[in-house]
Amino acid sequence: MAFLLYGLALPLALLAIAVFPNQNSIVRQPSGKSGTEGNQQLLQVLKHPQTWRLLLSVALTSVAMYAVVIYGPIYLKETLGLGALMNGIVLASRALGAAFISAFGARQLAERLGPKKAIGVGLLLMAVTLVSIPFLHQLHWILVAAISFGAGFGIALPTLYNSLADCSPKDLRASVLAAGTGAGFLGQFISPVLLGPVLELGGLEWVFYAAAFVALTAGFLLRSPVNQS
Repeated sequence: MAFLLYGLALPLALLAIAVFPNQNSIVRQPSGKSGTEGNQQLLQVLKHPQTWRLLLSVALTSVAMYAVVIYGPIYLKETLGLGALMNGIVLASRALGAAFISAFGARQLAERLGPKKAIGVGLLLMAVTLVSIPFLHQLHWILVAAISFGAGFGIALPTLYNSLADCSPKDLRASVLAAGTGAGFLGQFISPVLLGPVLELGGLEWVFYAAAFVALTAGFLLRSPVNQS
């Protein structure tokens, strides 16, 4: 039954058709570039150190995020005996924290601290929360940690995408952001590949410590400015 939730895509598709304008009605500015020239420029943008560091940070942030999604329910079941319903509530708490801070706090924080520091704050919050998980044995503290982790993710990832957009030429911005989405999915894929051996060698606790290290590494990659005006 849980998989039937994906059926919500059908009414959303109809809503999108009704709400979003037809692309043919959008006035487009000709770029004056051939497909080959555009591809070459895109390659140059993607090869720029600032861009690939951002893409790699997106991937590593997704690795850390999915460590919690994959191994968090296992840990909570083993330590607290939580079933599917309570595990779902914990996961939803992370999503709520991410959604709230993304909507109401991430942009303001980036404007106040700058993108690089805002990303660092988000990743540091994720790392601290990951390290704390093995020490939490009460549900209310688990929920607090889940919301805090989601808030860190909600700060880091949108600011990373904004930084990718800012460092991209306007006519290539969609392609660069698409590469960022691909990097995020790659991070989701490699998360269990990287952390599975850690689980076998050190147990669940070390999975969270390793994921915290990954989050800190993602921030370390952005030592140089990520937003150049």
